[in-house]
Amino acid sequence: MPTPRQTFKAKLANLETVTGIGVNQPSPSLVEFLANQGFDQIFIDCEHAGPGIESVVEMARAARAGGAATILRPWSREPGLVRHFLDAGIDGLIAPDIETGEQVQQMLDVIAGTAAGDWENTHFIALVESQRGIDNLDEILSVKGLDAIQIGPVDLALSMGLPRRPVSDEVKEVSLQAFRRARDAGVSSGGPVWMLGLEEMVEAGANIFMYMSDNLLGAAAKRAMTDLKKAQNR
Repeated sequence: MPTPRQTFKAKLANLETVTGIGVNQPSPSLVEFLANQGFDQIFIDCEHAGPGIESVVEMARAARAGGAATILRPWSREPGLVRHFLDAGIDGLIAPDIETGEQVQQMLDVIAGTAAGDWENTHFIALVESQRGIDNLDEILSVKGLDAIQIGPVDLALSMGLPRRPVSDEVKEVSLQAFRRARDAGVSSGGPVWMLGLEEMVEAGANIFMYMSDNLLGAAAKRAMTDLKKAQNR
């Protein structure tokens, strides 16, 4: 039976629809719960005040128990830091601010030299979040071994001289065009659904749909409160 890591790697290779969810709290129980809801991947963000290494180990273990792979974003691409997280048991990396094919190859080399045993199934996703990355996208997509790209609309907007929030139509169009280019190159792609729009992403050929646990839980809580008030006011 394939492991969650192997299953996720295969889905990316075949450009199948995959769903990911970011977990804002260092909570293994929440990770396992979300994995059991059918999400393919748990996103652990260590770039912005994320969990410590002990929590990463437990979150990765919980994701596997629920049948999901884990992907982690470190705060830099420094090889020692990358190896540190790979040894914690995560299934893949999403490297911040990838702008060239050379940077992709450097990360792939670190993975190949670190993730013992099942490194062939350790997935690597390039986070493209600058105008330079967009300009070099064809070069990035051409690197053998790259599993996917994701677009970071907030930092992309900043690099384009636009407000970070709300995401402008111009940033959305650049992001959607990147998905089209990735699809044409045979590479999986995606980004945050709440910023780029589900229908727009599907139409552009994206196949990685990222959500955030706080957004979903918050929306469900608000809906529950609204339903209660409606019922009481009938």
